[in-house]
Amino acid sequence: CDNCPFASNPGQEDADGDEFFILLEGRVEIRKRLADGSEEPIAILEAGSVFGESCIMDHRKRSSSAVAVAPTILSTIRKVEFESYLKAGKLSAYKVLENFLRIVSDRLRKMNDLVGSLVILLEDHKEATKVISPKLADITKRIYKQAHG
Repeated sequence: CDNCPFASNPGQEDADGDEFFILLEGRVEIRKRLADGSEEPIAILEAGSVFGESCIMDHRKRSSSAVAVAPTILSTIRKVEFESYLKAGKLSAYKVLENFLRIVSDRLRKMNDLVGSLVILLEDHKEATKVISPKLADITKRIYKQAHG
């Protein structure tokens, strides 16, 4: 539906994604599946947020799951519709695309900052391998959360 309430999961990690979502009301938690099968929350999205856009842009499967954590209303935009709006030159489609670029740019900047921190940490702890492993696990989680939050 175009504007629908949901109480479950509009996007499952590793599923095909042929739509993206604009969060009109409520809260959505973005989760990443860990190696042991459990899910780790990596972001909480509020009204006005967009999610699921990566699948539309890169034609790959969903990289995380989205779960409503409060009564939520979404606007769903299907890939086919979005592409037809772009081809027709609709201003609203270009505004959405501009928002996508801001999201990607923000995530890239956060990743650059975190990778820089990781490099500094590794340089500071070359000899302390017992300390590095737990810190690397923590930093890896932080990098992913920052990049997708």
